[in-house]
This record gives sequence, C-alpha cells and structure tokens, in this order.
Amino acid sequence: MAFTHLPLRRSALVGAVVYALGYALTYTVTAGRASAVAAVEIAGEYADPAPLGAVLGSGPASWVTSGWLFYNAHLVPTSVPIADAVNGLGGLTNRSLLATLGGPLYPLYLLPPLLLVAAGYVVVLTASTPGENGARNAGASVVAGYFPLFLVGAFVFTVGAAEAPTAASPAGLPSVLLGLMYPLAFGGVGGLLADRRAVASNPTGEVAEAKRDRR
Repeated sequence: MAFTHLPLRRSALVGAVVYALGYALTYTVTAGRASAVAAVEIAGEYADPAPLGAVLGSGPASWVTSGWLFYNAHLVPTSVPIADAVNGLGGLTNRSLLATLGGPLYPLYLLPPLLLVAAGYVVVLTASTPGENGARNAGASVVAGYFPLFLVGAFVFTVGAAEAPTAASPAGLPSVLLGLMYPLAFGGVGGLLADRRAVASNPTGEVAEAKRDRR
C-alpha cells in the first residue's frame, strides 16, 4: 500500500492463513491428546491436586486442547483453575501443558517460528519494499493478519469450570505480548532472508524492478 510502503493487504492475508495453518497442523498432531491434557494434575491451595478434567467438571474438547497447545508453542501458558475449583473456590494458575506432556510434542515449539519466517519470506518475494529496512518491515507486517486472530483465539479457546466462576484459556497478557512479538520478529527474519536471497541472485537490481511490476 502506497501510504505505508508496506504490502498490508497481501501480508494481512498471509498472516491470517499462517495462523489458521499453524492451528490446523497443531490440531492434526494433538487431537488425540485431549485425554492426556485432561489428565494433567493441577495443584490447589487447600484441595489435593486433581486432574484438569475434574477441575473443569469434564474433559475439554480436542479442538480446545489443541488450541491451548498451539498457544503454548508460542510460549503462552494456559491459565487454568486451581484444584480448589472442584469445591467451588476461585483461583487460577498458569501452566504450559505442552511442556508438561513433552516428549514427541516438543517439535511444536518450532512450528510458529518456521511458519512465520516462511510468511515473511513470501511477502517480500511478492511485493515491493522500498527503504533500507523495507524487507524487514514488510516481513514483519504479517502481524496485521496474525495478531488479531491470535487475540480472538485467546477468547475462543476458553472453557469454564463447572463448580467455580473461573475458566481455562490462553493467558491474557502473554497472548497480547507474544502474539505481537512472534510475527514481528520471525516475519521480519523471513523478510530479511528473502531480500538477501534476491540481492545475492540478482545484484543488478532487476529483482526489485520485477517485484514492482507484480504490484
């Protein structure tokens, strides 16, 4: 877009697609782990530790637990009611369910960075990015599509406790901070990689001219 010199229409779409793809891949890998998530022991202040499913009153749906694990892969913990919720008492604690399950799920931590680097790379290869930091900024502009969905997801992936006025969901403040930082940082890296590749393959400037012609 001429006003910002950033390809916001394109990068917002790419960012939104990458968010959806990241969740879909996480769901594919973790849908069968809903019972394992529900079995994670949650401590209490006065009550003995209890499985998360018991704390909530029932096991959360697989699409919800996959959402929690997707956010955990961004280092956003899941805010869950403490075990006292089975007695109707409030209180929350932050847990990384992905770190608790561990094992073969650890590679999920690599999924958001890799997808966002790829997103920034694609945006810069298909857009004109003027200025000294144009490529980095254009890659980071995937935040325009990624961040709004990330915030909405923090509310969508919410399950209330049956016996207490509390709910399990991605932790609020980390969702805001990391939902911004991940696309800005890794999208920017992807943009820089695309720009350096373009310069290395065609140092005469014909690549930049070609990108302008595609706008």
